[in-house]
Amino acid sequence: MSVATILSEVFFTLIAAIALVGSAEAQPVPGGVPTLEARVETLMQATNTLQSQLSTLQGQVGATLQSQVTTLQGSDSSFRDALFEEIVSRLSGDDAFQTALDQETAARKAGDAALQAAIAASSAGFSIFKESPPGLVQGVPVTIGTIGPLPAGSYAIVATVAVANLEHNADWDCQLVRTDTGAVIGRTFEGTNRDSFFGTTRRNVTIPALVTLPENGIVNMTCETQSTLSSVEDLTIVATSVGTATVECVDTLACQ
Repeated sequence: MSVATILSEVFFTLIAAIALVGSAEAQPVPGGVPTLEARVETLMQATNTLQSQLSTLQGQVGATLQSQVTTLQGSDSSFRDALFEEIVSRLSGDDAFQTALDQETAARKAGDAALQAAIAASSAGFSIFKESPPGLVQGVPVTIGTIGPLPAGSYAIVATVAVANLEHNADWDCQLVRTDTGAVIGRTFEGTNRDSFFGTTRRNVTIPALVTLPENGIVNMTCETQSTLSSVEDLTIVATSVGTATVECVDTLACQ
């Protein structure tokens, strides 16, 4: 029952009591007007009735208000509990997210470290240098340098040598050759001209190549010329381990 309803009942009860007293005073009785004692008695009875009803209404109002207060307190408590649970849940979620983020960061760092280690392990370089390689024989290919045996793998090889001829114009044919198959993996042609005033021209012959070798693979560098008195100097061969890739060619002829 609402407070407004209870107060409304009190109001109408008071009106009814006043009307009751008025009717008692106006009621004709045999022998004349009621005596003062009778009217006081009637008023006392009405007052007692009103006090009893007022006490009842006060109890009802108090119980109703207490019930509403209890309900509100319960709602507040439930709201606080729900809010606390939500805060705890979000804090737990934040902790779980941070833990997952830390784990992902650690995993990526470990992966990067492993990749760097793999790259370092797979990267290797080999080189040779000869200031005065073997002399050339006219018209015959001569092996002027060798690199290997090399571990099995793929290599980028760059060979460089200085060529010269003191008396003649000379044409040079230099190659990189696999010893296991005899295949030519790189080739360069060069020419030098004798100058009567300055002597001879000296040129660098450079041969780049990519090759995949078996275990203990060896690559030779050969040079030949048709001119006598030809010579080579400062031979360098560098082999660097590289990765491999598969390339698909739309035009088959372009990849041959």
